[in-house]
Amino acid sequence: MMRPYLSNPGQVLALGVLLVAGRWWPWAFAGAALLFAACEIEAGLRQRRGPRWVPTEWPEAGSPLTILYDGTCALCVGSKKKLETWRTAGAMRFVPIQSPEAGALAPGVPADQLFGAMHVLEEGRISSGADGWYRIMRLAPLTVAWVAWVTPLAVARPVYGWIARNRYRWFGRVCEGGTCSLHAKPPL
Repeated sequence: MMRPYLSNPGQVLALGVLLVAGRWWPWAFAGAALLFAACEIEAGLRQRRGPRWVPTEWPEAGSPLTILYDGTCALCVGSKKKLETWRTAGAMRFVPIQSPEAGALAPGVPADQLFGAMHVLEEGRISSGADGWYRIMRLAPLTVAWVAWVTPLAVARPVYGWIARNRYRWFGRVCEGGTCSLHAKPPL
């Protein structure tokens, strides 16, 4: 999401001068990087746009995401609750895969694939598994989004698949009404 804008022309001019000067004086590149980081931090703390012409460091709600998640998976439900605390939560809509609406939102996706991973719908496109995770990370706070920035897709896909296959064994299930007859303890 590249949006060029000049919210503070003085900061943009200072960055431009330091970048041009960096051609002759390498310390100017370091100064530009420090100034850019300071401007980004200041913009985030004041919750306003910074002098960026690169993808936003501080997330903004773009097009709404519909997230299809496994409503019986403890990891999935816990992740949903965490996502709902983000500042950009208004741009996310959560639909359990077990609901009839999920099948209508993802027509043509076989049931085994539907239940095998999380799916993110955005502007008519479906991103599944790790690809969907990257779509969600565009809305993540900076402290969380860095994980997506440093994780190559070639690593994220197999790791996501491994966790998805073992999610019930490792994290358990969420049962109807909060109790499971299967897991109920016998009376003493």
